[in-house]
Amino acid sequence: MPKSVLYVVATPIGNVDDITLRAIKTLESADIVIGEERRVTARFLKSIGVNKPIIEVNEHTKSEEIKSLVNEMLMSAKVYAQVSDCGTPSFEDPGVELVQRAAEFGISVIPIPGVSSLMTLIMVAGIPMKKFYYAGFLSPKKEIRQSELKALFTKYHDSTNIVLLDTPYRLQSLLDAIGGAFPNKTEIILGYKMTMLEEKILRFCLAEREKVCQSLPKGEYVLIIKMREGR
Repeated sequence: MPKSVLYVVATPIGNVDDITLRAIKTLESADIVIGEERRVTARFLKSIGVNKPIIEVNEHTKSEEIKSLVNEMLMSAKVYAQVSDCGTPSFEDPGVELVQRAAEFGISVIPIPGVSSLMTLIMVAGIPMKKFYYAGFLSPKKEIRQSELKALFTKYHDSTNIVLLDTPYRLQSLLDAIGGAFPNKTEIILGYKMTMLEEKILRFCLAEREKVCQSLPKGEYVLIIKMREGR
Protein backbone atom coordinates (compact mmCIF):
# COMPACT_ATOMS: atom_id res chain seq x y z
CA MET A 1 0.00 0.00 0.00
CA PRO A 2 1.41 3.43 -0.95
CA LYS A 3 2.45 5.66 1.95
CA SER A 4 2.81 9.38 2.41
CA VAL A 5 6.26 10.94 2.30
CA LEU A 6 7.48 14.08 4.04
CA TYR A 7 10.18 16.11 2.33
CA VAL A 8 12.01 18.64 4.50
CA VAL A 9 13.01 21.38 2.05
CA ALA A 10 15.58 24.11 2.69
CA THR A 11 14.69 27.47 1.14
CA PRO A 12 16.72 30.67 0.55
CA ILE A 13 17.59 32.89 3.52
CA GLY A 14 17.22 36.04 1.44
CA ASN A 15 18.19 35.68 -2.21
CA VAL A 16 15.57 33.58 -4.00
CA ASP A 17 18.17 32.55 -6.60
CA ASP A 18 19.73 30.31 -3.94
CA ILE A 19 16.88 27.80 -4.26
CA THR A 20 18.15 24.46 -5.54
CA LEU A 21 16.80 22.68 -8.61
CA ARG A 22 15.96 19.69 -6.44
CA ALA A 23 14.00 21.89 -4.02
CA ILE A 24 11.95 23.37 -6.88
CA LYS A 25 11.21 19.92 -8.32
CA THR A 26 10.18 18.65 -4.89
CA LEU A 27 7.83 21.57 -4.25
CA GLU A 28 6.33 21.19 -7.74
CA SER A 29 5.62 17.52 -7.06
CA ALA A 30 4.17 18.04 -3.57
CA ASP A 31 0.46 17.69 -2.91
CA ILE A 32 0.66 19.89 0.18
CA VAL A 33 3.25 22.37 1.47
CA ILE A 34 3.68 22.82 5.22
CA GLY A 35 5.02 26.23 6.23
CA GLU A 36 5.44 28.44 9.29
CA GLU A 37 3.38 31.40 8.09
CA ARG A 38 0.85 31.04 5.28
CA ARG A 39 1.52 34.48 3.73
CA VAL A 40 5.30 34.05 3.80
CA THR A 41 5.10 30.54 2.33
CA ALA A 42 2.59 31.60 -0.35
CA ARG A 43 4.80 34.54 -1.36
CA PHE A 44 7.83 32.30 -1.64
CA LEU A 45 6.00 29.65 -3.69
CA LYS A 46 4.71 32.35 -6.04
CA SER A 47 8.27 33.62 -6.55
CA ILE A 48 9.28 30.22 -7.96
CA GLY A 49 6.05 29.68 -9.91
CA VAL A 50 4.49 27.07 -7.61
CA ASN A 51 0.90 27.08 -6.33
CA LYS A 52 0.03 24.49 -3.68
CA PRO A 53 -2.31 24.13 -0.69
CA ILE A 54 -0.55 25.31 2.48
CA ILE A 55 -0.84 24.02 6.04
CA GLU A 56 0.64 26.13 8.85
CA VAL A 57 2.85 24.56 11.51
CA ASN A 58 4.40 27.16 13.78
CA GLU A 59 5.06 27.99 17.44
CA HIS A 60 1.30 28.32 18.02
CA THR A 61 0.54 24.83 16.70
CA LYS A 62 -0.43 22.44 19.49
CA SER A 63 0.93 18.89 19.76
CA GLU A 64 -2.59 17.55 19.21
CA GLU A 65 -2.77 19.38 15.88
CA ILE A 66 0.55 17.90 14.78
CA LYS A 67 -0.66 14.42 15.77
CA SER A 68 -3.80 15.02 13.71
CA LEU A 69 -1.69 16.04 10.70
CA VAL A 70 0.42 12.89 11.04
CA ASN A 71 -2.80 10.84 11.19
CA GLU A 72 -3.85 12.44 7.89
CA MET A 73 -0.51 11.40 6.41
CA LEU A 74 -1.16 7.83 7.54
CA MET A 75 -4.72 7.72 6.21
CA SER A 76 -3.94 8.63 2.59
CA ALA A 77 -0.79 8.57 0.48
CA LYS A 78 0.30 12.12 -0.35
CA VAL A 79 3.53 14.03 -0.88
CA TYR A 80 4.13 16.66 1.80
CA ALA A 81 6.88 19.28 1.63
CA GLN A 82 7.82 21.13 4.80
CA VAL A 83 9.54 24.53 4.59
CA SER A 84 10.40 27.21 7.14
CA ASP A 85 10.01 30.95 6.58
CA CYS A 86 13.60 30.86 5.32
CA GLY A 87 16.62 28.59 5.47
CA THR A 88 16.79 25.04 6.76
CA PRO A 89 13.67 23.59 8.43
CA SER A 90 13.85 21.91 11.86
CA PHE A 91 16.75 24.22 12.77
CA GLU A 92 15.45 26.82 15.25
CA ASP A 93 11.88 26.51 14.02
CA PRO A 94 8.79 24.53 15.09
CA GLY A 95 9.05 21.92 12.33
CA VAL A 96 11.16 19.53 14.37
CA GLU A 97 8.15 18.07 16.22
CA LEU A 98 6.41 17.20 12.96
CA VAL A 99 9.54 15.42 11.70
CA GLN A 100 9.82 13.55 14.99
CA ARG A 101 6.18 12.42 14.97
CA ALA A 102 6.25 11.42 11.31
CA ALA A 103 9.39 9.32 11.82
CA GLU A 104 7.88 7.64 14.89
CA PHE A 105 4.96 6.42 12.78
CA GLY A 106 7.11 5.11 9.97
CA ILE A 107 6.49 7.93 7.50
CA SER A 108 9.47 8.40 5.21
CA VAL A 109 11.20 11.73 5.95
CA ILE A 110 13.59 12.91 3.23
CA PRO A 111 15.90 15.95 3.51
CA ILE A 112 16.30 18.36 0.61
CA PRO A 113 19.36 20.35 1.74
CA GLY A 114 20.14 23.93 0.91
CA VAL A 115 21.02 27.25 2.47
CA SER A 116 21.74 27.62 6.20
CA SER A 117 22.51 31.00 7.78
CA LEU A 118 24.98 29.34 10.12
CA MET A 119 26.97 27.62 7.39
CA THR A 120 26.80 30.69 5.15
CA LEU A 121 28.54 32.80 7.80
CA ILE A 122 31.09 30.08 8.59
CA MET A 123 32.07 30.04 4.90
CA VAL A 124 33.31 33.64 5.09
CA ALA A 125 34.14 34.08 8.78
CA GLY A 126 37.83 33.40 8.17
CA ILE A 127 38.36 31.91 11.62
CA PRO A 128 38.85 28.32 12.84
CA MET A 129 35.44 26.63 13.07
CA LYS A 130 36.37 22.96 13.25
CA LYS A 131 34.96 23.10 16.74
CA PHE A 132 32.35 25.57 17.96
CA TYR A 133 29.44 25.84 20.37
CA TYR A 134 26.03 26.65 18.94
CA ALA A 135 24.11 28.57 21.61
CA GLY A 136 21.30 29.65 19.26
CA PHE A 137 18.66 31.96 20.70
CA LEU A 138 19.27 33.07 24.27
CA SER A 139 16.47 34.04 26.63
CA PRO A 140 14.68 37.31 25.75
CA LYS A 141 14.63 38.11 29.48
CA LYS A 142 17.53 40.41 30.30
CA GLU A 143 18.66 38.85 33.57
CA ILE A 144 18.45 35.27 32.32
CA ARG A 145 20.25 36.19 29.08
CA GLN A 146 23.05 37.82 31.05
CA SER A 147 23.44 34.70 33.20
CA GLU A 148 23.52 32.52 30.08
CA LEU A 149 26.27 34.66 28.55
CA LYS A 150 28.35 34.65 31.72
CA ALA A 151 28.08 30.86 31.81
CA LEU A 152 29.19 30.67 28.16
CA PHE A 153 32.20 32.87 28.87
CA THR A 154 33.20 30.81 31.89
CA LYS A 155 33.03 27.57 29.92
CA TYR A 156 34.39 28.59 26.51
CA HIS A 157 36.46 31.77 26.96
CA ASP A 158 39.75 30.17 25.94
CA SER A 159 38.73 27.29 23.71
CA THR A 160 35.61 27.40 21.54
CA ASN A 161 33.92 29.95 19.27
CA ILE A 162 30.27 30.62 20.09
CA VAL A 163 27.43 31.07 17.57
CA LEU A 164 24.32 33.11 18.45
CA LEU A 165 21.09 33.99 16.66
CA ASP A 166 18.41 36.48 17.66
CA THR A 167 15.55 38.54 16.30
CA PRO A 168 16.32 41.49 13.98
CA TYR A 169 15.31 44.16 16.51
CA ARG A 170 17.53 42.83 19.30
CA LEU A 171 21.02 43.25 17.82
CA GLN A 172 22.03 46.24 19.96
CA SER A 173 20.70 44.73 23.20
CA LEU A 174 22.32 41.37 22.44
CA LEU A 175 25.71 42.96 21.79
CA ASP A 176 25.37 45.04 24.95
CA ALA A 177 24.59 41.87 26.89
CA ILE A 178 27.64 40.15 25.38
CA GLY A 179 29.67 43.21 26.36
CA GLY A 180 28.51 42.72 29.94
CA ALA A 181 29.92 39.19 30.05
CA PHE A 182 32.91 39.25 27.67
CA PRO A 183 35.96 41.58 27.51
CA ASN A 184 35.70 44.62 25.23
CA LYS A 185 38.56 43.28 23.09
CA THR A 186 36.49 40.20 22.14
CA GLU A 187 36.05 39.94 18.37
CA ILE A 188 32.61 39.53 16.80
CA ILE A 189 31.92 38.27 13.27
CA LEU A 190 28.46 39.42 12.22
CA GLY A 191 26.58 38.14 9.19
CA TYR A 192 23.90 40.74 8.40
CA LYS A 193 21.17 40.19 5.77
CA MET A 194 23.26 37.47 4.19
CA THR A 195 22.70 36.68 0.48
CA MET A 196 20.70 39.91 0.07
CA LEU A 197 21.76 43.14 -1.66
CA GLU A 198 22.36 44.74 1.76
CA GLU A 199 24.57 41.85 2.91
CA LYS A 200 27.43 42.75 5.24
CA ILE A 201 30.04 40.56 6.89
CA LEU A 202 31.40 42.69 9.72
CA ARG A 203 34.36 41.99 11.99
CA PHE A 204 34.73 44.23 15.04
CA CYS A 205 35.56 44.12 18.74
CA LEU A 206 32.88 44.60 21.37
CA ALA A 207 34.19 48.07 22.19
CA GLU A 208 33.03 49.16 18.69
CA ARG A 209 29.54 47.67 18.93
CA GLU A 210 27.58 50.91 19.30
CA LYS A 211 29.13 52.42 16.18
CA VAL A 212 28.41 49.25 14.21
CA CYS A 213 24.77 49.07 15.29
CA GLN A 214 24.13 52.73 14.41
CA SER A 215 24.95 51.98 10.77
CA LEU A 216 22.63 48.96 10.49
CA PRO A 217 18.85 49.13 10.02
CA LYS A 218 16.83 46.27 11.47
CA GLY A 219 17.63 43.02 9.66
CA GLU A 220 18.22 39.28 10.05
CA TYR A 221 21.63 38.25 11.37
CA VAL A 222 23.79 35.55 12.89
CA LEU A 223 26.97 36.20 14.83
CA ILE A 224 30.06 34.43 16.07
CA ILE A 225 31.88 35.33 19.26
CA LYS A 226 35.52 34.58 18.49
CA MET A 227 37.11 32.71 21.38
CA ARG A 228 39.65 30.49 19.66
CA GLU A 229 42.94 31.48 18.04
CA GLY A 230 45.00 29.58 15.49
CA ARG A 231 44.03 26.79 13.13
